[in-house]
Amino acid sequence: MTTAEPSWRSALAAHRGLRSGLAVRAALSLAGGVLLLVCGLVMARHGIVDHTFPAFVEGEQHTIITSYSGPWLSGAIGVGLVAGLLLVSGITDLWRRRLIGRDLRTSAPSPAA
Repeated sequence: MTTAEPSWRSALAAHRGLRSGLAVRAALSLAGGVLLLVCGLVMARHGIVDHTFPAFVEGEQHTIITSYSGPWLSGAIGVGLVAGLLLVSGITDLWRRRLIGRDLRTSAPSPAA
């Protein structure tokens, strides 16, 4: 056994661990991003409400007035922003995982500095 052999094995173990870690982190980021996106849409729907009132104009049956709730809509925007950041993070992790390849031989070389 040479001295290069243990470092090769540790490099393979580190490579596998990195790929697994990126996969788990990407899955959690994407799932969280989708969940927050759905929550943001629900919050936006709560922020816009139609109210029906008696007719103000003759010949009409009723009048619909739409009200907008600032806190609900602001919350929806904030949640949507965090959801977008999580989705970008998940896609970036998947891209990095693809770049490092299945094993050390198929890893993409780093760009020249």
